[in-house]
Amino acid sequence: MYRYKFFKKLDIQNFFGSIYTHSLAWAIFGDKAIAKKYKGREYDEVFANATDKICQIINFNETNGIVVGPEFTRVISELLLTRIDINLFNKLEAADIKMGNKYKIYRFMDDYFIFTNTIEVTDIIEKILFEELENYNLKLNVNKTQLQTRPFFESDPAIIKLIQHLDIFLNNYPSDETLSNYNKKFNNLWYKLQQNIELIIHQYPKSTSKILNYFLKFVRSLLNIKIHHFNLAYILEIITNIYSLSINYHSTHNLIATFAVLTQKIKYLSNEERENLQVKIEYLEERFFQHLFITLKNNPDRINEMYDLLLYLKTLPKKISSDFLCEILNKNNNYFVFCSVAYYILDETLTTINPGFKTVLKKLILKINIFHLNYKNKGADSEFLEADYFYFLNDFSYYPGFNLNQQKQLKDKLIQSSKDAYQQNATEKSRRINDIFNTITSDSYYNWKKTPDDFIKEIAKKSSNLLNRKRAYN
Repeated sequence: MYRYKFFKKLDIQNFFGSIYTHSLAWAIFGDKAIAKKYKGREYDEVFANATDKICQIINFNETNGIVVGPEFTRVISELLLTRIDINLFNKLEAADIKMGNKYKIYRFMDDYFIFTNTIEVTDIIEKILFEELENYNLKLNVNKTQLQTRPFFESDPAIIKLIQHLDIFLNNYPSDETLSNYNKKFNNLWYKLQQNIELIIHQYPKSTSKILNYFLKFVRSLLNIKIHHFNLAYILEIITNIYSLSINYHSTHNLIATFAVLTQKIKYLSNEERENLQVKIEYLEERFFQHLFITLKNNPDRINEMYDLLLYLKTLPKKISSDFLCEILNKNNNYFVFCSVAYYILDETLTTINPGFKTVLKKLILKINIFHLNYKNKGADSEFLEADYFYFLNDFSYYPGFNLNQQKQLKDKLIQSSKDAYQQNATEKSRRINDIFNTITSDSYYNWKKTPDDFIKEIAKKSSNLLNRKRAYN
């Protein structure tokens, strides 16, 4: 892009939350007047109008904002942005501003990357884009606007600085031959790295998540079973300390993937190697447990973003206390947290409860019953139509830790909720609804049968894919 002199980055403010669902029909039809012409019951099944209605239904019948996450909404939002792209291109053409000659624009989701040769063209593009977005009730986030002149500085300065410190760190890293010996200088090297990372985060607080994820990706290549176990335990402490600076769903997966590197290396040791390293392995597994358990215990308000740590902890010999698991259940009503705790207390066969967790099972049953009895609709006409309620009752009606009677009670409640949602007298319509119900409740969406190792492999794969994307550290 060095053929252009100027670069400007623009961003749509609160994109998904600001989308007006009726504007989807405007974009798909290509004109607001045409969209209004084809508005009415007889046109409900037309793609543009059906899209508008579906986006409302899955967001509690709201016309402002669409649900973030599902691929459906990503595709639909792309249709809206494509219409804006076309309008922007046509207006620039009409102004004799030719693409490829006077400008180049790249868009990734709701981010625009504009390259031009003059400030005037940059301003014109921003003005037209501003107007086009306003036509669809969208606005630019002026606080994120960036204008640069050649050479363009596209990388995050925090990551640049981090890479510099990592290079210095590697230049002082001991050779493989000395890793098996305990070395206080080795610990000091890691401690200095931690201090430097904390300093970068202090300087660039908005880049904390990027810094953390980059570090976790980097550190995986250095974890080696050959490292002396005292040094290795210290490294794990450094890793969990840095992770604690930015706990979220993605950083949790990155942390698990990092720990899993060592777990896998231990797993694939030969019998002879395992026997020779047995004391070391037991020591490390104890440290694995301690570091992750302390992280969970010290961040009770972040359990909703850390629950997958329980899946990793399940693979370790030492177990979390029943009191702590009950405490998690007491302080949360999150479906994924409940599933993770429920999965953790299953025995190795995943078919029944570990005898040591009967107290947790009682608490789990109690909390699910309370959840059902006290559930208040969040906008839908029936609790059956709300994801929180549906997934809780459906998936726990298949939970292998519950007996058949407990499973049946949950399924019966779901059936009754379905009947309340669809009170229909027409036999044919009732039959269709019943078929749909049987299909969507035919199994649990949470895979109770998946082994902990498979869960961890899946998490590690997600983490790897995330880190390898172009915008991995956002």
